[in-house]
This record gives sequence, structure tokens and C-alpha cells, in this order.
Amino acid sequence: MEGIPKPDKKIYTAAEIGAPVSKEIIPAKELFKASLSFDFVFGLKDGKKHPYCVEINGEKSGIAGIQQIDRDAIDSTRRIMADIRDTRDPEYQHKITLANEVIEIVTAEKVGEAATVLPTLRKLYNQNIEKTPMFPHAHQNPDFIEHIAKDKLPQGGVIPPENYPRTLDIADSDRRSPTGKWILKPRYNIRGEGIQIITNDELEILDDETIFDRYVIQEFVTSLPAELSGPDRADHAACMRLLIDFRYLEDGTIDSTYETAYQRVATEPLATEATLGNRERSAVVNLARGAESYPASPDEITLAHAVAEEIIHTLAYMMYPDLNLNRPPLQLAV
Repeated sequence: MEGIPKPDKKIYTAAEIGAPVSKEIIPAKELFKASLSFDFVFGLKDGKKHPYCVEINGEKSGIAGIQQIDRDAIDSTRRIMADIRDTRDPEYQHKITLANEVIEIVTAEKVGEAATVLPTLRKLYNQNIEKTPMFPHAHQNPDFIEHIAKDKLPQGGVIPPENYPRTLDIADSDRRSPTGKWILKPRYNIRGEGIQIITNDELEILDDETIFDRYVIQEFVTSLPAELSGPDRADHAACMRLLIDFRYLEDGTIDSTYETAYQRVATEPLATEATLGNRERSAVVNLARGAESYPASPDEITLAHAVAEEIIHTLAYMMYPDLNLNRPPLQLAV
């Protein structure tokens, strides 16, 4: 026996049943993804702690220092997440190992020719490794952003002037720093390689104007101690790293997919009168030079994050100038 036929099911609209009608939410379009780290030194300005972004680093910058922080100082979840984010791509590691083995063989077996062969090998190695992601969980940066992250000269055009140390230009006649020192950074250096700290007097007698093509010369900022490094590190220079993986959306939203921060602290006290070699050990703060790691304080992160966001917005505007027509045109140093 057939059952009683059921009426066709009617679908009612919200308007038909008197329900409030909500506007359709359309997600903003993603313009690009990027992974950037920002290195900050906190100094004094008008008697207050002030964040100076001393450089921007690209997709190959890491956060290995978090694993060196005392286990009681940060929670285990943050440590695990940082360890995952800092995992290196096996192919990248293989290429580095292979390149080092080749260089060792050339150096050992062709000592007389090594000086001419090695530069070519390193060039080929750099070209090859450039195409391989170092961190698989990092975003691959747009070419424009990665270029700025690698070349320190244009960075003064994207960092807010009030948050960027004074940088010398070849046309500057006033070459005296109030702190008495300048920091010379090779334009394309990594891991703090080739950085020098010189005094006002040493800069005056530096008879090499081509240095402005090869180096960025920044006024040395006297670092305040890291807030959470403890009283025994109160006279040690510090440099905070803030890493942000993000999506930039068409409506100007910075959608952070991962971020973290930590302080790097020099192992030696910051000496005002020191020999040339000791200046770098006590004032150039990074892991490659043996710096210690400490958590960044909430206040330090808040101050730095506001500057990092402004830098990201500026980079986005340079790539997509129609995003905000009220902002003046921006130009980069070349």
C-alpha cells in the first residue's frame, strides 16, 4: 500500500518569514603573502623608551634563539611552535652540505687555484640556493619585498623615519654622531658578517667615498637592556627580533598566520671606551656572535609591533599604490 504523498518541501526566504536580513560577508581578497623579521633596538628618545628598527630580514630569517631561552621562562607550546616554524627544508640542508664539501675539496686539493675557483663556486652556489626555500613553513616573499629585505640600503625608505637610526649619505657634511659611534653594515650581509663599529674620529679619517656604495652607515643607538634579561645584564646591549608570517588583504588587513618575538643579549657589557674588536663583541648582537636569548616583554612587543605594521602597510602601498590614494608617493633609495 502506498503511503500518503508528502507535499513538496518549500524553502522560505528570510524576508518571507520576517527574519532580519544580514548583508552577505565577502572575504577580502588576498594580495600577497610574506614572512619578515624585524630587528629592533630600544633606545631613549625624549626620556622615553623608543623602538628603532635597525633592519628588516626576509623569508630566510629564523628564530633559532627561542630554543635557547631558559625552559622556565616560556611555555612549552610556544617553544614547540617555534621549533616547527624554524625547521629547515631537507633539500636546502643537502645543498649546503654538498657545497661545503666541494669547497673543502677544492681548498685541500687545489690550494694554488682556490683563490680564483672559490668565488665562482660560491656564486653558483648562491644562485642555486636562492631558489630553494630555507624554511618550508615560511611564506615565499614577493620579489619586490625580498629585494628590500636583502639590500639594507633601500630599507630607510620603508621604515618610519622616527623609528630608523640616522643614516649617513655621501652628501652629508655633518658626520658626528651624538653617541660618538657609527655602525657600518655591508649592504647584503647576513648573520652580522662584516659589521664594524667605528668612532666619529675614525669616520673622519676614512678616505674611501666608495664605502657609501658598499655599506649602510647608521648612527649607533645606545641600547637599553632587555626588560626580562635580569639585573646582571643591565649593562648589556640587546636586539629584539620580531618575526611575522602574514597575508595582506585588499582591505588593508594584515592577517597574521604566525608571529613570535625574543630578545638577543650580548654576552659582554657594552663598553663606551673599547678596542675595535671588543666593540663588535659587546655591541653587535646576534646569535652568530654568541648572543644569549631571553623572552621579549609585552611592552617591547607592543612598541615594535606598531612599527612593523606600518612597515608592512608601506610595502603593500609600494606594490599596490591604488590601495590608498591619500598617501603621498614613496620612493626607494637605489
